[in-house]
Amino acid sequence: MLEKRRPPIVIHSLWRSGSTYLWGKFQEQNQHHCAFVDPFHPSLKKSAIQLQTDFLHASKKFGFDHFQNYYKNFTQEALNAFRPRFSIDNYVMNSEASDDDMSNYIQLICDKAEEQNKTPVIKFNRATLRGKWMHETFGGSTIFLNRNIKEVVRSYRNHGYYLPCMLGLIGRNADHPVFTEMADYLGVGKVEYQSFFQHYLQYSRYFKGLEEYKKLEMAAFFWSLSLLHATSYADLIIDFDAVGKLGHEVNKVQENICSLTKASLDLSDMRVGRSDDNMVFISPEVRSIIRRAMLYIESDLDQLASASLAEVTKRQFEHFTILR
Repeated sequence: MLEKRRPPIVIHSLWRSGSTYLWGKFQEQNQHHCAFVDPFHPSLKKSAIQLQTDFLHASKKFGFDHFQNYYKNFTQEALNAFRPRFSIDNYVMNSEASDDDMSNYIQLICDKAEEQNKTPVIKFNRATLRGKWMHETFGGSTIFLNRNIKEVVRSYRNHGYYLPCMLGLIGRNADHPVFTEMADYLGVGKVEYQSFFQHYLQYSRYFKGLEEYKKLEMAAFFWSLSLLHATSYADLIIDFDAVGKLGHEVNKVQENICSLTKASLDLSDMRVGRSDDNMVFISPEVRSIIRRAMLYIESDLDQLASASLAEVTKRQFEHFTILR
């Protein structure tokens, strides 16, 4: 583990699962925290104007000044250390993994906070199967955010970027046993690329040819394995459905975050889970693929059993992962 006077606070989640909201709460306390958003984003080296175009939805909603805050804390040295492959390659990293370039890059991010005598807060949306390696390497406090799979997929369909990206992750990592069977099932493989844009376009073409039910099964695959892997490294798992179903849970979440990170966040405006208790159902074939992929991912099912998960989350995970 790399020793730092102020170990990082790390937030992991899939896209559209509340991580930007929670990151923003830490960012508001910038006298104590130096917050970094999505360090593996493929457009990281672009100018602020280009980034505003890429994140048009966010810039319209929050304004350009707020948007610039997303990436203002990255130093030029850290940007120079960024490698495009961080966005899509080597997506599964268990505790024995090794990546000197990635380790150096994240260390440079933490150094920026260290120089300011602040705690680094890093939000990742492209690392849900890398969390164990990160926790072992950098220590600190790690939070995993979970959102109802129905709400996640609905949001993905409203923002067309995410599902093709997910397909690209499966294709680029098809030679890893976690992804091999799912890549075969979806009919995708590794595509060589000169730029992320080229990579994205290629997998977008594949995505357009997928049946709708396979798009849903792909999201279920990622959702299940991300939650499973989080049990091996997350100090705190926050399930937005649990917050939504139990009125007192917002205060409890605040208390848990404070206990873990020493940060007193005001989450009174949290948009809690609004989904019903109806589940998403997938084919026995994909459930079998998920079950076999689980064998290659570090996990702690006792931790899952003790987490404050909504009943619908527990039933959904059981359906995706248990063959019966």
